[in-house]
Amino acid sequence: MFDKIIMAVRRFMSGRHGADQLSLALVYTAIALNVLTLLIPRAGALGILSMAMLVFALVRIFSKNHERRYRENAWYVKHVGSLSAQIRQAWTRFKNRKTYLYFDCPQCRAKLRLPRGKGEVTMTCGRCGHAFRKRA
Repeated sequence: MFDKIIMAVRRFMSGRHGADQLSLALVYTAIALNVLTLLIPRAGALGILSMAMLVFALVRIFSKNHERRYRENAWYVKHVGSLSAQIRQAWTRFKNRKTYLYFDCPQCRAKLRLPRGKGEVTMTCGRCGHAFRKRA
């Protein structure tokens, strides 16, 4: 019985785009907005927005226009992926703030770290090769 259902779903999804990072983000955001709608008494606009996001995610998942969906997802990954990487790096810097001193390279603005308590040392940036003195 379940094998027939699985095969029917596979036949239906054949040639369709399927779920990607943007579609999953839309679904998760729609779920979060639905929860907020339950918690906030007069948040009808949030419910409408969450349903619109869910419909758009389903349209993307069931779409057969692979090229357009790929471009949309690439745009999302380029813009939001860099933001999430910055958030992860900031969290790591926060967790290690007692062990390392973080600073920017004066020439290329790359983030560098130096163990605390080392005194004044000459640092060389790994990205641009600029050498400078820094006190830890």
